[in-house]
Amino acid sequence: MNLTRAAIRNSQFVVILLLIAIILSVRSFLTMPRSEDPQLTLPIYNVIAVYPGTDPEDIETFIVDPIEEAIEEIDDIDRIETFIFDGVVRISIEAAYDIDSEEKFDEIVREVNTIKPNLPEGIVRFDVEQIKPEDRVNFLIIAVTGDGINYAELERVGEELEKRVEVVDGVKKADVEAYPEQEVQISLDYERMSAVNVSLNQVIGILQSNNANVPGGEVSAGGKTFSIKSTGAYENLQELRSTIVSARDNQVVYLSDIAEVYVRPEDQRWRARFNQQKSIYVSLKLSRGYNIIEVDKKVREVITAYQDELPASITLNTAFEQAPAVQGRINDFFINLLQGIVLVGVVILLVLGWRAAIIIITLIPVCIMLSLAIMNGSGFGLQQISIASLVLALGLLVDNGIVVIENINRFISSGFSKQEASVKGPSEVGQAIVSSTVTTLLSFFPLTQLGGGPGLFLMSLPLTVILTLVISLILALSFSPIMANWVMSRHKGKSSWSDRAFRWLAEDAYAPVLRGALRWRWLVALAAIVLTVFSIRLFPSIGVSFFPTADKPVLLIDVEAPKGSSLEYTDAVVRDIETILDTMSYVKNYSANAGNGNPQMYYNRFPFSSQKNRGQLLLNFDSWDQELFYRNIGELRRIFQSYPDAEVTMEELKNGAPVNAPIEIRIIGSDLDSLKRLAGSVEKILTATPDVINIVNPLERNSIQLNFQLDKDKAGLLNVSQLDFDRTVRASLNGLIILKFNFIND
Repeated sequence: MNLTRAAIRNSQFVVILLLIAIILSVRSFLTMPRSEDPQLTLPIYNVIAVYPGTDPEDIETFIVDPIEEAIEEIDDIDRIETFIFDGVVRISIEAAYDIDSEEKFDEIVREVNTIKPNLPEGIVRFDVEQIKPEDRVNFLIIAVTGDGINYAELERVGEELEKRVEVVDGVKKADVEAYPEQEVQISLDYERMSAVNVSLNQVIGILQSNNANVPGGEVSAGGKTFSIKSTGAYENLQELRSTIVSARDNQVVYLSDIAEVYVRPEDQRWRARFNQQKSIYVSLKLSRGYNIIEVDKKVREVITAYQDELPASITLNTAFEQAPAVQGRINDFFINLLQGIVLVGVVILLVLGWRAAIIIITLIPVCIMLSLAIMNGSGFGLQQISIASLVLALGLLVDNGIVVIENINRFISSGFSKQEASVKGPSEVGQAIVSSTVTTLLSFFPLTQLGGGPGLFLMSLPLTVILTLVISLILALSFSPIMANWVMSRHKGKSSWSDRAFRWLAEDAYAPVLRGALRWRWLVALAAIVLTVFSIRLFPSIGVSFFPTADKPVLLIDVEAPKGSSLEYTDAVVRDIETILDTMSYVKNYSANAGNGNPQMYYNRFPFSSQKNRGQLLLNFDSWDQELFYRNIGELRRIFQSYPDAEVTMEELKNGAPVNAPIEIRIIGSDLDSLKRLAGSVEKILTATPDVINIVNPLERNSIQLNFQLDKDKAGLLNVSQLDFDRTVRASLNGLIILKFNFIND
């Protein structure tokens, strides 16, 4: 082939060029990003609103309907799903995958912001977010625990740790979570307010007016311009207490006369523990394109140094870490690479001799390093999918080199010179190995056209295999002949013991079998068909799954108490589970959460937020032992199968695009009673189906509501509007957020 002739003719230039590429590839490998999973940017967006004390019907009317109407005006939206719970709503938006996801996110934010001023007061959280692993998945979660330490002190320690780790290069963001925020609470005395004729709306209006911070502008005098500073907002609690809320009949009423004003933690919506100790979390996210192993090492140094400064009563515990899993996968790959090199070398040594073995063994790491460099330049890092693709390619990339070297060796044995054999050998088989390589590439090409979430997740697999095989083909037709010309011996017509052994296999063993198969060809064809049919029938026995399990020594346990359950009730259920976990020797440690999901630690398992009837536990096991892992899951499922106080479900982590469940049945209609009845029937059918687990029916239990009926006629006579009534009820039960300010606590 022309490529082979040109390579041998310019062998020194080719080798120098290849050495430069290898050096650059090694440098690229040392700096290329490493993570556990592909870092994807999906066109999936969430709108989350937390409105405590509000039932799902009111949330649908006052929050969901306006947001959905705004979103429906946006083009290229494929699906909108809304999940409403007591006090919480999550609207999931999925756009088309062939658009610019960043631009679509900006468009969604603009549309949602247009209706945001029309949403009701009292929403404590309102977020619009895009599904980005680097913005959501934490590569390290630190649990700050302390015996007898209050939340204020744990928060102080967590925020100091947050400041220290955020300056580490590669840490995109650190968050302190699972602690109640400090807030100024105004506890109104409605009897005093009635006595001095002060209404709730009057208090709210005065406080909001006094907290306004309007620039005063500027004034010119004597040739100079002066900026006018306005009165400004509240600066401390004393100013707030001294606010005049009413002045009539020579009587001045201060806020302190009708209310108590103090600083205290907000109503707790998230209780967290680590190994049964009260805890808060400091969760860290990795910047895109960074080596998780190096970043983790630097963060660990910061954490260790800070732990030495803390009192013995406060401990910084590792609740979750991702770096060891990434390091383990990389180590496994290099072990597989070394095993492949040794096995291929041994086979080539036995068949073609040590000189040919040296050439093939050299081709394997060179091909892998060049592939890694091009992968890095294309935006792909080392993660579980690209590593798996390299292991897959490892068994394919040696084929071309073996065919070329074997044919060169045959020409040398026939009496040709090394240079003639190095040209004739690849030329004779060149078309055949190009055709076989293209055939293999075409078998992987359809995976590049998969599309959607699974397609983006798997994209690095076919591209890496295709790239590696193309490089192996080029090296087999260029670098292999050069090395053969330099390394192969000049023997002519010598018959080695391996030649005699393979001649015996071909003539005495294989030839009779081949002649028999040709003589009884119809019987052989029938046997092949029967074997194929029998193999296909085995599929149900081995199971079918598009994505495999993650094989991580980690387990998430989800807890759902009956609707309307208090945080205390859910927390009690979670504590029951903790006592059982303490008896399991395979469990290394665990984090328990009530009212909120654990900080996200896997790319396709999204935590819930602010749901008092739900809890979640994160279990870390000592190591990955498949038998022990599934034995413990089976034991936990058996224990909680008929748990009377809540639904307890668990499932191993799985790869692939995020889905709610492997099987999801939706019943659509407008009559809620009919939907509940049909959902119950479907649940019974699924329960009776073998091997079906983790059945969740959100309509299984009804929530209990207390309804206040306002006598509008009497209210009108008393000059009380419906808004005043509803606002007073909410202020009495859940409180109202009426203003925000920074103050000096006194």
